Amino acid sequence: MIERVLLSALVIGMVAFLVYQWLLGRGFSLDEARNSTLLLMVLFENIHVFNSRSETRSVFRHSPLRNPLLLLGTVVAQLVHIGAMYTPGLRDVLRIQPVSLQHWLELLGLALSVLLVMELHKRVLAWSDNREDEG
Repeated sequence: MIERVLLSALVIGMVAFLVYQWLLGRGFSLDEARNSTLLLMVLFENIHVFNSRSETRSVFRHSPLRNPLLLLGTVVAQLVHIGAMYTPGLRDVLRIQPVSLQHWLELLGLALSVLLVMELHKRVLAWSDNREDEG
């Protein structure tokens, strides 16, 4: 489990840092880059929570409806963040702002990288375990 935690932390941290630097390099303001990075981190966690349900089984082998509280909590967490971006007083205090649908989808695509890496990790471990069983 420690290996999985370190790997996911490395992926999330590296992608978030690189996106932040890339946004600043592309002329985004400091506040816009922070805002996008925060949204990216929320998306990472909302995706990674489903991948963390099992250390060995693929996320695609688990129905999200099997744990309705997890699904509801994840949807609510995302809606709270989106709501905060659109609530005038709250967004000013938190210094966040709405992003375009295209930008949101781009960040979602980047956040899916943790799912891809962790699914590959599960496959490599399963392959390695199968090879040890054969030998």
